[in-house]
Amino acid sequence: MELYVEYVIIDNLVINTLILLCTKATMKLRAKFYRVFLSALLGTVFAVCYPLFGLSNLVLLPMKIALGVIMVLILAPYNGVKDFFLSFIFFILYTLLLGGACIATLMLFGTSIEKLSAGGYDIAVPVGVILLIVSLYVSIIIAVARYISEKRSISPFIREVELSIGNQVLKFNAFVDSGNKLMDRKSGLPVIILSVKLLEKYFSKEEIENLLLLQGRAKNSVFKGVHTISYSTISGEDKKMVVFEADSICIKQNQGEYITNKFMVGVTYQTFNDSVKYDMLLNPALF
Repeated sequence: MELYVEYVIIDNLVINTLILLCTKATMKLRAKFYRVFLSALLGTVFAVCYPLFGLSNLVLLPMKIALGVIMVLILAPYNGVKDFFLSFIFFILYTLLLGGACIATLMLFGTSIEKLSAGGYDIAVPVGVILLIVSLYVSIIIAVARYISEKRSISPFIREVELSIGNQVLKFNAFVDSGNKLMDRKSGLPVIILSVKLLEKYFSKEEIENLLLLQGRAKNSVFKGVHTISYSTISGEDKKMVVFEADSICIKQNQGEYITNKFMVGVTYQTFNDSVKYDMLLNPALF
């Protein structure tokens, strides 16, 4: 029986911790590790103790729901009832998901439903291996959760854009970046930042090289008003960026289309690899 108790403690402490970490990652909760541990420990103590009392399922169900509520309350401070309720829903979903994953993994290695019901194992694979496999499940779940969360936070700031440069109309997605406060001192206009990768889809290699080498000043160049501006990175490093004039930009919003020619376009080698693909950082001063 001692071995059984040890397995219950190890299994529940680890699985509860993984469930809580998944909930934390999905909801982006400010949960310190001691909160995660205390919550997981409470769930483990309950799992060890309740079989000793021979409680019926009718009694166990509301007790388990109450336990889940308390565990989620311990996990983190919340901004409101809605925040807590969503966290509790994810806690339940991850409990079902990871519980099923554990059972499926154990059965994959040859254990039986009868043994699982009795709280034991009839396989030679160490418990640590099973927990490692489940941890891989969790890593995938957390990655997906972060992707969905990031997409949800970025999507409201994505705009469909049409940028007119000479005879070309570039169509792509742009991100309204509150951190982009670049201004062109020469013209006094806001600078929107465009990935050079997008230019490569519309212009020849020679045209882009001439632009970046500041040879876009030539009369026959499609890029007009080419010059450089200085800016500082987050680390405080001073750098220069090539900028040029475009004919106009059309930004599609819920309220309709917004068209302007009062801006400069900066070129960067950086690619923007968020959950939602975009090729430009819009400057809020543009609107």
